[in-house]
Amino acid sequence: MRLWLCPLLAALASLGAATAVPGATLEARLVKDIDPIPRAQGSNPQGAVTAGGLAFFAADDGETGRELWRTDGTVGGTFQLADVCPGACSGNPTIVARTERSVFFQAFEQGFSTVDLWVSDGSTAGTVRLAQSLLLPDPGRRSLWIASQGLLYFVANDLVHGAELWRSDGTPAGTFQVTELRPGFAGSDPAELTDLAGRLFFRADDGVHGPALWTSDGTAAGTRLVRDPLPGIAAHAGPSMLRTVGRTLYFVAPTTRHRDGLWKSDGTAHGTFPLIDFASSPQAPTFRDATVLGGRLLFMASDRGNGAELWATDGTKGGAVPLTRLAPASPFLPLDAAGRLLPQTSLNGRMILRVDDGVHGAEPWVTDGTRRGTRLLRDLCPGPCSGVLALDPAGIAHLPAGGLLLFSGDDGDDTGDGFEPWVTDGTPAGTRRVADLCPGPCSSSPAAISAGPSGVFFLAQEEDNVSQLWRSDGTAAGTVRLTSFESATALLPTSRGVPLNGAFLFAADDGEHGLEMWASDGTPQGTGLFLDLNREDRGGSFPTAFHSAGGKGFFFADDGIHGFELWSSDGTEAGTKLAGELTPGDGPAAAPEVTQAVDSAGQLFFVARRVGELNAALWRSDGTADGTVRLTPPDLQVSALETVRALGGRVLFAATDAAHGEELWTSDGTPEGARLLADLEPGAAGSQPRSLTVFQGRLYFSAEVGDSGRELWKSDGTAEGTVLVKDIDPRPGQGSEPQLLTEHAGRLFFSAADEEHGQELWSTDGTAGGTTLAADLAPGPAGFVISHLVSAGSHLFFSGGTADLTQQGLWVSDGTAAGTRLLNSVLIQPDVRPIQAPAVLGDRIFFASIGDQVLWTSDGTEEGTEPLATANGMQICEPESYQLFADRLVFSAEGALYETDGTSLGTAKILDLSAPSEASFFEVVPAGSRLLFRKWDRFTGSELWALEAR
Repeated sequence: MRLWLCPLLAALASLGAATAVPGATLEARLVKDIDPIPRAQGSNPQGAVTAGGLAFFAADDGETGRELWRTDGTVGGTFQLADVCPGACSGNPTIVARTERSVFFQAFEQGFSTVDLWVSDGSTAGTVRLAQSLLLPDPGRRSLWIASQGLLYFVANDLVHGAELWRSDGTPAGTFQVTELRPGFAGSDPAELTDLAGRLFFRADDGVHGPALWTSDGTAAGTRLVRDPLPGIAAHAGPSMLRTVGRTLYFVAPTTRHRDGLWKSDGTAHGTFPLIDFASSPQAPTFRDATVLGGRLLFMASDRGNGAELWATDGTKGGAVPLTRLAPASPFLPLDAAGRLLPQTSLNGRMILRVDDGVHGAEPWVTDGTRRGTRLLRDLCPGPCSGVLALDPAGIAHLPAGGLLLFSGDDGDDTGDGFEPWVTDGTPAGTRRVADLCPGPCSSSPAAISAGPSGVFFLAQEEDNVSQLWRSDGTAAGTVRLTSFESATALLPTSRGVPLNGAFLFAADDGEHGLEMWASDGTPQGTGLFLDLNREDRGGSFPTAFHSAGGKGFFFADDGIHGFELWSSDGTEAGTKLAGELTPGDGPAAAPEVTQAVDSAGQLFFVARRVGELNAALWRSDGTADGTVRLTPPDLQVSALETVRALGGRVLFAATDAAHGEELWTSDGTPEGARLLADLEPGAAGSQPRSLTVFQGRLYFSAEVGDSGRELWKSDGTAEGTVLVKDIDPRPGQGSEPQLLTEHAGRLFFSAADEEHGQELWSTDGTAGGTTLAADLAPGPAGFVISHLVSAGSHLFFSGGTADLTQQGLWVSDGTAAGTRLLNSVLIQPDVRPIQAPAVLGDRIFFASIGDQVLWTSDGTEEGTEPLATANGMQICEPESYQLFADRLVFSAEGALYETDGTSLGTAKILDLSAPSEASFFEVVPAGSRLLFRKWDRFTGSELWALEAR
């Protein structure tokens, strides 16, 4: 079975009912809403773009997952366009391109790693899938809408031809691969898609010429090579930084003289040639960015290692001139988070840049494309200090005061007003501070600047460091705060809004509705929640780390008061209570790491590492505050890998201290009763006990002691009674490495190796004479590798095979060599998590197969060893946390709870456990006559639930 099939089957299974499935015999109910405080998730609207008088965005309404929505600015005109991934999964749409009236977007289907291409005109009927099962590398940058052709060009990989050039006219029939420039799976990898006079130009590698300049009119016949910058040499860099000025295309490509040169093209082979050569340095690429201003191309380049300078060219030979002479090697600083060095928009015929000339610090500069018109605009912070942290080109807007750029600036004066909103029209006189929004020594630090219908909208902080939305027309009187949020996370600093039909739409979280869409008309009274798309409660106590002892379930949960602390429950609301605080006070924001637990005399002994602590400790709880205590001192590191075992009223465990290394310890359940049981290997390393297993009233384990190496030991809980069982491999320092200790048919079976047989199946009755080779499955020293041992009734199952990878699969044994045979070539999935270990129901075992992790079962016969499907024929993937209950096996898988009696007819999904679009691991533990587990629903969030027989 292919590895992708299991996620696909699980996704298809999720299309079923979200509650109990007909045929299920067990019933689930909420035990207690431990944290009753609602926490709205919100629809988390993102990626909004406008087209045709509409805003398109991705949002999750809590029912259909994350899909594409549209709005015209009214409640009635806001709706989902398509449920691309039906059921609880999400399409996770991303806008690829937009036209005058529509948007193209990519979205995922059920369980696939590929995406589909869609188009939408803002209506449900006009939202159409154009192509399926594609890979779209870097879709936002490798797509281009050419309006004159009415075509979207994009790069796609259909998993047959590799990344090639595709086109779409907005219909399924008109969406296809233009041509295959490079046959085979490698693909020509087109990039830098650019529109020159209504024709597409791009970089591609056909496997013959290397990366070169190509052009296309959308047909295979009209797709041709324009110019190979280095003919006859396939291994070279290709055209980059494609920019158009009028009917001229500029790009950077190698020349016969240098690694980088500036080229120009009129779209023909004859008219494509190097315009300027620059010496290049391996430490700093010659060309770093380019943009267009008027009829000139402006670019950053380093001439013969002199550092980056701003240049301009009018496209004529010798028409390239440096506009700056700056001292630093890298004076140009990014304008925004995207790392752009040059703006792509102009302000009143000029461009504003952020430059550090080595004298004035980082300050705003201005250029009109000439050497005379390129200069420091204003030294906001006189001296070497910096007056600007960022210049955001998105803040350019045509306001009542004229074309202005709003940015965050600091004049460095003695008032300590810090970074505040400034504006400029591109002249020194028109560059001024707008207002001091955070008076005193604090900074309002304007960010996320966006142009809106009534001014520039931006985020700014006040003294409490909470960001608010502001609107400004470029004057102090016209700069107004629009929101009054209390949380520092109400507005995301990276979020931008979009203007739509006289309003400004943005995402905000007011603490009540979650992150939702808000709208503003530019006034405080006209700013508020636009629409609450997702009304689910995504809060809850998030119970986790489930264990069972004394007929109760123990787990960690956050009730909103104590943080994550220990709770216990008998499966009823009245019997669910806080058991103890491992961290008194407000408590931690995350549960401690609980790795091992055991029921001893009705009490829970568990190993936990609290948040912020280095060492894991042994704890005990009887379900009460007084009865929840730490049993080991802070300087003792209890092993998180080895299981704690109960033996004769005490618990035994592996732990490490500075004096003895890792050895076997014991506790009587009191803080004073933890002590070293036996120092088997004196020194800092210790004997490192492993595979702790109780058999016939003794603890059996492997330990590495002296020249014997790692061998099988046993203990009655006393130092004198802790002895070697047998030195199976007597060679000095070798050790037989016993592991997988499993009781079956009155004996303890395990995997071990000696010189003659290699690793094989052994068993013991606890005596040296009774420790013998059970089966020599691969005669000779190569041995047989065993990965699991599971006892089920009269059968001993194990997974493994010979060292040469033959005879691999699931084996069964009655404990004798003659009664050991291979059942099937399927292998048991390794125990990545303890809750994924195989389970037993009568004489039958259940396990996940290696690789595809499909649920299998076996009754010890070849015909009875097969994948276990549900009654409707669906296979089950990634099963975990098996529990026997009401003569059935209950387990979780892929975010749902299942039951089975071992037959397909008796296998059914009980209910879904996780929130839509969320995958998680779920534990199931017994509590008296019930099973406890965590489940999410839209009314209570993630809380404690119980399962009962009907």
